[in-house]
Amino acid sequence: MRSAPSTRPQTPTRTTRSSAPRPITIIASSPTPPTPIIAPMTAHRGRASPTPPRSRAPSGSTI
Repeated sequence: MRSAPSTRPQTPTRTTRSSAPRPITIIASSPTPPTPIIAPMTAHRGRASPTPPRSRAPSGSTI
């Protein structure tokens, strides 16, 4: 019974640590320059369209 509870906390701790730094950096630099930078880039380059959906996937799956 001791091996069950000890294996559960170890898995979430590793996933939260490696997935915490990534979502935090994307969310911190995504909420500010998402519309102004992605809007002009999509109209000028058109390659920005694939970029916005990618930054939204990680932040959405984390929430």
